[in-house]
Amino acid sequence: MTQIALHESAQDASVQITPNLPGDVARAQRYSHQAERFKLLAHPERLRILDVLRRGAECVCHLEALLQKPQPYVSQQLRILRQAGVIVDEKRGNNVYYQLADAGVETLLAVALGPVPVEDAELSFYKSIIACGCPKCEESAGDDASARC
Repeated sequence: MTQIALHESAQDASVQITPNLPGDVARAQRYSHQAERFKLLAHPERLRILDVLRRGAECVCHLEALLQKPQPYVSQQLRILRQAGVIVDEKRGNNVYYQLADAGVETLLAVALGPVPVEDAELSFYKSIIACGCPKCEESAGDDASARC
């Protein structure tokens, strides 16, 4: 049974609840974990990053172009998401690619943003105008060149 201690002094008019049930601590930890996830999603730029990453892995230069923010700012947001275990990074040559790693967050994104569109038109636009030397862009440029031949 949960014990409630009431402090009636004028200086300390607080209520202290002490969990005694076995499930109380686990439930509190679960709520805390979910609250942290919602905090991650409550930031507009992180939400944009996650929306892009739910389509597939992207390099930092693509995310910089999309967000129109400097690299240190984008890296800071990616670090927060990575430390929370929401995304993972993979180094390929000189490029670092990020991808979504948390199925629970992916589900939350689907509920909040709807189903994943095949392509992000805004990101595609920025990819077409930036000078990016990542393998993904070089592949795409090669495909475009062969399509023109």
